[in-house]
Amino acid sequence: MRLDYRRLILESEAELSQLERRLRGSGAMPRVQMLRMLKSGQVQSLRACAPLLGYSLRQLNRWWEQYQQGGIGNLTETNGQGGRQSQLTVEAAAGLRKAIEAGEIRQLEDARRYLSEQWNIHYASLNGVWWMLRREGMRILRNAEQRAGD
Repeated sequence: MRLDYRRLILESEAELSQLERRLRGSGAMPRVQMLRMLKSGQVQSLRACAPLLGYSLRQLNRWWEQYQQGGIGNLTETNGQGGRQSQLTVEAAAGLRKAIEAGEIRQLEDARRYLSEQWNIHYASLNGVWWMLRREGMRILRNAEQRAGD
């Protein structure tokens, strides 16, 4: 069963082109581009559209579902950065920074243990601790760097 996208997409091709230009460079632009290509007849299906946009058919199906459920506003709504919310509170970050500066934390495992014991914040991997430290602008000095500073 082939869907009649020209009829199902409520916005005109001109409206979609204008919105696409306005959203250029954003993550929402390819979503609108998909609708424009389907509305114009440039492509007949999501399967034909996917390789042209450089996304998987599965992703285009998700976008189409979003559009059907909430229209163009739902499709173009961006909710910021993906990923999980940081577990680190402002207070825990300040305490961690002081502990690092005091030399109490010398390795990633020390930071992970400190956060777990002092703040009940649990990181599953040292990689997660490393990324958190990087995001917060903190670094644990290596042994050679610590000796040079002593």
